[in-house]
Order: sequence, then structure tokens, then C-alpha cells
Amino acid sequence: MHDEYNALVKNGTWILVPRPVGINLVRSMSLFKHKFHVDGTLTRYKARLVANGSSQQLASSTYLLQQVITSLHNEFDMTDLGALNYLLGISATRHSTGLFLSQKQYAIELLARAHMTNCNPSRTPVDTDSKLGPEGVLVQDPSLYCSLAGGLQYLTFTRPDISYTVQQIYLYKHDPHEPHLAALKCIICYIQGTLDFGFHLYSSTTISLVGYTDADWAGCPLTRRSTSGYYTNHIVIDIHFVRDLVTAGQVRVLHVPSRYQYADIFTKGLPSALFEDFRSSLSVRLPPA
Repeated sequence: MHDEYNALVKNGTWILVPRPVGINLVRSMSLFKHKFHVDGTLTRYKARLVANGSSQQLASSTYLLQQVITSLHNEFDMTDLGALNYLLGISATRHSTGLFLSQKQYAIELLARAHMTNCNPSRTPVDTDSKLGPEGVLVQDPSLYCSLAGGLQYLTFTRPDISYTVQQIYLYKHDPHEPHLAALKCIICYIQGTLDFGFHLYSSTTISLVGYTDADWAGCPLTRRSTSGYYTNHIVIDIHFVRDLVTAGQVRVLHVPSRYQYADIFTKGLPSALFEDFRSSLSVRLPPA
């Protein structure tokens, strides 16, 4: 313990200063462990001095934040641009309910790049027909297809509602055919009708995260295999385990109708009414008034 303490003092790990008036101290504690050689024999005893986090209170101090900014100015040649409003093509607008992120200008540039500025809008980015395959005539300008596919992928940062169909066209970026280009143009027509939409991040007093998942069942139109997880021997064991719990009355397995399968928006094309409802659940909507 003394060796570790002396090493900290020698390295100038801390500076002793008078305690400011009205400031509480954060207690510290020592953690001990053993360090071993490769063969498992003891090398030395280790001690680590850490802050006792349970005695800290989370808060926000405008004064301390300004101190950080001032210190950065003293260390680096930099300019304070104020609150975030635009970064890497993403517009950020703060509202009383949270933060609204939008890539409207970037989407307009994509429309111009695709020569579809005056195209008719579409209510959904993909139809409900079967998924894309490798069939069809090769596109005349693969470089334009790749450029637009990459641009749409960047747009998904604030538009998760197009994630599924963008992922579908991206699968054929190396060898695009006319059906893939038609699907890409369908996405752009959808963007045309939703240019003002963005990603609304709501303020929250909790840190809990609710997630939804869904299986891409028989996602490949050629092999009828799922995108992942088609080797399912291990799942059989889990099925028997769940079945036993159901028999014992400890678990109830409930059917969830498609109307409430929110993850479906990431796995397949949906009817327009259902798609718009699920899109709203993703907080993709018009900016707050």
C-alpha cells in the first residue's frame, strides 16, 4: 500500500489545495488485487485509489462548464460556435420537448443528384411486394447508383424509417440491376414527400431503454433462408425449455399481431397506414411548431 501511495505522489497524480468553503468532499477508497505471472505465480500486490461514486450527486453546473470551455481556449486555438445547430449536414434545433435533427438540405441535394427534383412523392419508401433479387438488366450508370445508395445510407442517421429499404438496395451496390434502381428511385420519391421530416429526440427523466426486435424470416428470396441465424440447432433446446415453462404455468406465450409489431418497419414493406403509424413510433415526424 505504501509503495502504491509513494508512486502516486512521485508521479504528481494530484495537487493538494485548500478545501473551498461550502464544498463537500468526495470520499475515496482503496481497491486491492493480486497480479500474477503467466505461470500463475504471484507477482505483486496491487492497490488502486478510487473515488467513492456513491457519495457523488449528479448535477449540471453552468459555472464548471464555462471553466472547461475557458481551459480549452487557453490550451488550443479554437472558436466557440455556441450551441450546436448544424454539424456534418445535420441540422439540430432545440425545443422545449427535446432536440429535433434534420437533414433536409442534404435530402434536397440528393434529389438534385438523382435528377428527380420534380418527381411525384410517394407515401412509403418500398412497396409490399417480394424482396429484391439479383435478376434484371444491368443499370447503365453503376457509379450514380453507388453514389445515391451511399447518400441514402447517410440520410438514415436522421431517417430510420428508410433503413430497411436502403439496406436492401445496398446489398446490390456492387452489381446493380434495373429493379434495384427502381427501388432506389422509390425511396427518393418518398423522401420528396417527407423533406421536412426529421428525428425528434425527446427529453426524458429516465435512462431506461425500450427495444423491439423481429426475425428476418426467410429473408433471402433465392434460398428462403433468414439473413442470419438459419443454423438453429441450439434454438431447439430453448424451445423445449420454454415449452416446459408453459406447461408448468410459469410462462405465457402471447401472439403479437402485426399491428403491434413495431420492428416490422425494419424487416419488410408495409401498407401505407401501418407504415406511417410505425414511423411515428420511431419519432420521425415534422418539426415541432
